[in-house]
Amino acid sequence: MKKLFKKIVSLSTAAILLASATALQAFADAAKGDEYDLTGIDLSKATVKPTISITQETITDKADPVRTIEVSIMGAQGKYANAGFSVKVDERLKLLKDDDGEIPTAASALNRAMFTSMPEGDNGFRVIIAGSDSKSKDGVMFAFKVELPGDIKGYEEYPIEIYYNKDTDLFTNELMDEEGKLMEAWIFTQGIEHGYIEVYDTSHDIPIKGDINFDRKVDAVDASLILDMYTLIATGKIVPKMIQILDYDYNGDGAIDAVDASDVLKVYAANSTE
Repeated sequence: MKKLFKKIVSLSTAAILLASATALQAFADAAKGDEYDLTGIDLSKATVKPTISITQETITDKADPVRTIEVSIMGAQGKYANAGFSVKVDERLKLLKDDDGEIPTAASALNRAMFTSMPEGDNGFRVIIAGSDSKSKDGVMFAFKVELPGDIKGYEEYPIEIYYNKDTDLFTNELMDEEGKLMEAWIFTQGIEHGYIEVYDTSHDIPIKGDINFDRKVDAVDASLILDMYTLIATGKIVPKMIQILDYDYNGDGAIDAVDASDVLKVYAANSTE
């Protein structure tokens, strides 16, 4: 079944989502695009292990369709100087230009560095950063705006991702030495937290709490689906997104686990008895 029904369980719950979605634990991944060549590189020797992250946001269809996206770095203050990589947004999003015709603008982490960008198709751009190790900072590197489509129905997710091009891209220090090479390898293979915008259409019916497969009843099938999701998370095969936490976290403790499945079974048993 298509995801036409998603939980907005109350106005207070929606407010919590809007305020704290970006505060949820994020998980680093590899850059999209070309695979970084680790031949001859021992990542266990990396002493600088930064993370570049993109805004992760959950909103309703009533929110402002123009969203500000931030690209931030942590764990590299005083360690990086030169960088180049691409950012691509979902093709349904519209990249907006500022009054100077630019898409991204440098932020606090790059206020002592040279920053420029160039468009890459209709849904992406490449950034180039040049500076010095001593002046590099953690924090927001640059920001840009996107506009959501006006015909959102049900639930939609719009990914915003960092791409690596093996022929042009880099992330290293001033000397481009061994430490810089290891930092670059870490960033592009393990140090990217891709972003997204999740949007809920609030005009649809609110489904029954615990009804994971949206068949209008809470039963053992739903409990089984929760256990399946728990297994995938516990084995590292999937990282739950906000929408999945809303659906599968029955007791609202922020985790998807066997307790949620047990609680759903209790509801099923009580309903069956009645």
